[in-house]
Amino acid sequence: MNQKHPGLNQLTLAQEQEIAKDATTLLITVCVLNRWSMQDIANFYDLEETAIIQKLALLDRLGIIELLPNSRIKLKVAANFHWHTGGPIANFFKRTIERELFDADFSEPPNQLFILNGMFSPQSAQALGRKLEKLAHEFNQLNDADAGLEINARNGVTLVLAMRDWQYNAFKPFYVKKPRTRRGVNAASIFHGVA
Repeated sequence: MNQKHPGLNQLTLAQEQEIAKDATTLLITVCVLNRWSMQDIANFYDLEETAIIQKLALLDRLGIIELLPNSRIKLKVAANFHWHTGGPIANFFKRTIERELFDADFSEPPNQLFILNGMFSPQSAQALGRKLEKLAHEFNQLNDADAGLEINARNGVTLVLAMRDWQYNAFKPFYVKKPRTRRGVNAASIFHGVA
């Protein structure tokens, strides 16, 4: 696969819907974004080459790739390419993550799971948000660096970074009906943390 050039960092919602409505198109899109060649896809998945080429032609029309002679692929997305938050593809992956990713044993390396709860000031939440963005950037850099390796030398990795101002539903029955204050702090705000 030819190297990408700075370009598209996000599709339109209509373009995402076009990809998300068909599992084969979504599969090939994910492969292409992970720098797979047409031959890699054909060797790894039970798909006819003509079907793969048809899907690659669609991705070419959508501007994600340029389909070159001999079915070579030139990626046309920017390093910071991302799906729309709440869009068709992000929602697909969110459903899959809820159903499949967390239904696993995280005790074997390289698998890891961290569940952290805290109470942050807005400034601290913003600082952590910047660090999460930096980690996402580093994830993409490592993915780019390993793109030149053979497919069998790489494994699929999913990293979920989420931070949310959130209150556990399980704790809501314990909330004080009429908020008390203690040292000028509303006691109900104790549960208003970042998790």
